[in-house]
Amino acid sequence: MPYFVRRETDLARFQLRAVPYLRAHEAANNLILGLLSRSHVDCPPEIMAWVENQDGICLVALKTDPAHNLILSFGFHPSAASVLARHLIQSGVLLPGVLGPRDSVAEFVDTWISRAAGVKAELAMRERIYQADTVVPPQRTAGAARLATAADIDALVPGVRAFIEEAMPESDPEEAPTLVEKKIREGFPKGGYWLWEVDGRWVSLAGFGGPTGHGIRVGPVYTPPAHRARGYGSQVVGSLTQTLLKAGYDHVFLFTDLANPTSNSIYQRLGYRPVTDVDQIQFRRL
Repeated sequence: MPYFVRRETDLARFQLRAVPYLRAHEAANNLILGLLSRSHVDCPPEIMAWVENQDGICLVALKTDPAHNLILSFGFHPSAASVLARHLIQSGVLLPGVLGPRDSVAEFVDTWISRAAGVKAELAMRERIYQADTVVPPQRTAGAARLATAADIDALVPGVRAFIEEAMPESDPEEAPTLVEKKIREGFPKGGYWLWEVDGRWVSLAGFGGPTGHGIRVGPVYTPPAHRARGYGSQVVGSLTQTLLKAGYDHVFLFTDLANPTSNSIYQRLGYRPVTDVDQIQFRRL
């Protein structure tokens, strides 16, 4: 069955074609859907593409800007990712990396490194997408939750910078001030930060944003080392998830690093259930 790659430069037309396909598997595609929901206020994405066959779309790809990885959607045809990789190479596209479902990423990477001269692939992270529709409240600890405001930006930046340094080595920690300000500016319930406070100071934070139609994504989640192993992370994620569900979302999504068994266990105790696994691959020059 032949595949065809379609590229789009108009965001509205791309959304019209891609979003119905993406929402058919909303949890697995929550990252792309969330980015598209914000694109009307940010710069238009650098790459908007899909692969189709005689039955319709079978893979969607999005790349927001030159510094960020290509994101692949969920799909039942991993070989479509190979077709996309060949098309992008022939078009002279350069990529820092790719993120998406494990099978599709493997097909894309095999083609990319075999056809793009002088490139090797490195596994940066293996992640799991979770979804919660209800919350199992954690055991109560000291403190209380609240929504962060613009007055909290300066206090939050060091925490978000530390999260990037610890959990996102391919990202620039100096982006933290911009990320914090942008997310708070989105406003509840579209985006922001949720804090767990003890004695008037935050001890754990959870960001949220990227509405997908029926859901929204939680992240980053960060507890400073001095406040860990006290249940604060469970409290901030549990209370935020419950708040978002009460605000009208049917689902709440999050990504976890599979190398961190603690966070994976915590989220499942809160009522999150696994959806699919994704790999993040970085391309390096030989």
